[in-house]
Amino acid sequence: MKPSNGFLVAALVAVACGPGKTNQVTAKPTAAFKVTQSTVRPQVFAFDAADSTTNIGVIAKYKWLFGDEAAGAATSDVVSSGTSHAYKMTGTFTVTLVVEDETGTPSEPVTKEVTVASVNSAGPTARITVTPPNGQPNAQVTFDGSMSTPIDDLQSFEWDFGDMTPKVIGKDKSIVQHTFAMAGTFRVTLKVTDSLGQNATSEVQVPIGSTGPVAVCTYTPMTGITQGSVVTFNGNNSTAPMGTTIIAHQWFPGDPGSDAGTGNPFPYAYRSMGTFQPKLKVFDSMGRSHETFCADVT
Repeated sequence: MKPSNGFLVAALVAVACGPGKTNQVTAKPTAAFKVTQSTVRPQVFAFDAADSTTNIGVIAKYKWLFGDEAAGAATSDVVSSGTSHAYKMTGTFTVTLVVEDETGTPSEPVTKEVTVASVNSAGPTARITVTPPNGQPNAQVTFDGSMSTPIDDLQSFEWDFGDMTPKVIGKDKSIVQHTFAMAGTFRVTLKVTDSLGQNATSEVQVPIGSTGPVAVCTYTPMTGITQGSVVTFNGNNSTAPMGTTIIAHQWFPGDPGSDAGTGNPFPYAYRSMGTFQPKLKVFDSMGRSHETFCADVT
């Protein structure tokens, strides 16, 4: 027998097959899912099948077809109710979900159409700010990667503090604190990964317990940079120990074939498109120096 909605009775039904015999019919699970399209990467979709149901134990497997298998995309069999998929082309695609319960009984397939109007495959950019720029042993230093781009699409922030301590990794780790146990200059690296699996890195050198100058680099604009447009680098936030001053700024734009420049501020026009890692080196009145990488220029 069937209820009015056409689904099988949600139970094991014993059907007489002759004297002393029964045949057990297992009710099928029901597949259901929701779709969320990324506002940053129009080709990326998140799928949530948490509303799928079963009357026999729990759902053991979610089988997805994303509609672009003809273009070489793989099917997805996962044990969790959530997954995501990035399409490599524009178009309208039919997404199909089948769920299985613990007995291996599959649901009827359920489908939805998704439309990709445009594809944004631009790579991410990692950016780091450090507060304070020169710390002390056993004192907390804050590392901020929240200006990394594209905002709202980064799936992982991975921090390596350069002092042999474990890396800090997580989607919610855009801002972290770290304490260095000893004096020295540490190369801190941030690696960001976007929803397409693309990644970018940026580095800063952090002096801890330093008695020399500390280079701090900023630049404007930070977005909308095109070939030939001028980027203005600034080292005004660099510091020198009490009784000394910063007497020189040396800039390395990171553009292949470019020479080092001096002065502060320092305007520079990139001659080609790409991602560049500029660097600033400062000198104090005692002849000491310190250098640091700026955030990547894209």
